[in-house]
Amino acid sequence: MGTVLICTVLAASSGLAATGTIMLGMIGYPEMRKRGYDKSLAIGCILGGGSLGPIIPPSVFMILVGGLTSLSIGKLFMGALIPGLMMSASFILYIGIRGLLNPKLCPGVAKEEQATWNEKLASLRATVLPVLLVVFVLGAIYTGLATPTEAGGVGAGGALVCAAIYRNLTWDRFKQAAITTLKVNAMLMWLVIGGTMFASVTSLGGAARVVEAGVLALPLSPFGTLILMIVVILILGMFMENVAIAMITLPIFMPIAVSLGFDPLWFGIIYSISVLIGIITPPFGYSLFYFKGLGHPDVSLRDVYTASLPFAGLMSFVLALCLVFAQLSLWLPNAMIR
Repeated sequence: MGTVLICTVLAASSGLAATGTIMLGMIGYPEMRKRGYDKSLAIGCILGGGSLGPIIPPSVFMILVGGLTSLSIGKLFMGALIPGLMMSASFILYIGIRGLLNPKLCPGVAKEEQATWNEKLASLRATVLPVLLVVFVLGAIYTGLATPTEAGGVGAGGALVCAAIYRNLTWDRFKQAAITTLKVNAMLMWLVIGGTMFASVTSLGGAARVVEAGVLALPLSPFGTLILMIVVILILGMFMENVAIAMITLPIFMPIAVSLGFDPLWFGIIYSISVLIGIITPPFGYSLFYFKGLGHPDVSLRDVYTASLPFAGLMSFVLALCLVFAQLSLWLPNAMIR
């Protein structure tokens, strides 16, 4: 449960799926196994929690979705917050229920290893500044004090201040961070450019209209057509990377959703959650390979596949709730951004 919470905080600070999966896979998994935790549950909680990066703001994937659809990135961020936190809460609840039903799965920490309250409070000192930075950046977005771009600049400056306070700010690290930032932004911009070009070509060439007309001609209700699009996304998620899925399908699916009368913001969030599920869906969800690539000798690819399924199911449950209760995605952005 603590691992899921840490992954949620990391998701809110990085916006990527790899961060939580790799970091907790390296640090958390060996510690859980050393204390007798169930292998499948230990792997699954890392895969589930680590995959929240693309849905919990500030999400890099949401920025791509906003760039491809011209939707407000701030509204996308806020619309995805409640579903993302619901996923995190569902993981914690699932782990707690399984632990209560079968205590052998989660034996906990031996008494001689348990820390005192003073030691626990002392260990939290290192997390105070990063947590405050996340709260400050997201709070600036949600309260309307800053746009996502402005809040990102403030967050970058705040991260430099935190590094200086912790005495980790050196010229080499600053240079490495700047180069990494340049690479990530260059990659995103080329993806947005490529996706925009693809959308323009399919639109001008008539391909998007042909697909749209074919889909709308199916003997399905609007909601049935929406479910069909989600199924297509989920199937693609089993075999393709999320950015590739977005570039290929979003320029086609968004006009169809609008033609069917669905709120484009709501569809953008539903679409993003659907793509997110593919991150931990066998056989080619890339978070699965992130974890397997860590090289734990007791972990086979089959172990990773099996461990991911309950958490992919919980994500699908949250997706179903967002489909039935649209306000789970729309209430917060509509209440905070006019």
